[in-house]
Amino acid sequence: MRTFVEVFRANLAEAGYESDNDTLWRILRRTQILQFDFDSEASATNELMREQSLRALNESDAKDALNLWFRLTALAQDMATVGASRKRADLISELQIHTA
Repeated sequence: MRTFVEVFRANLAEAGYESDNDTLWRILRRTQILQFDFDSEASATNELMREQSLRALNESDAKDALNLWFRLTALAQDMATVGASRKRADLISELQIHTA
C-alpha cells in the first residue's frame, strides 16, 4: 500500500499537481479500490475477460485467447506492485516479447 501511495504521489507531482500529504489525503479518502476475483476459475469476470480476449484477436489467432488472458493477468499483477506505472508502449512491448 505504501508503494501505491508513493507512486500516486509521484504521478500527481509529474502531472503538475500538488502532492503534499493534505492533497493526497483529500484525493485518496474519496478513492475506492475495486477488487475483482480473477483467480477463481468460476469467476464471471474471468469468463467475460477470456471472451473479450478472444474478440481482441484475429480469427486465425483465436486459439491464443486463453494465453493472452493469462499473460495480461500476470502483467496486471506485476504492475499492481508498482502502482501501474508502466506506459502503454511498455505493455505492448512486453506482450510482443511473450508471443514471439
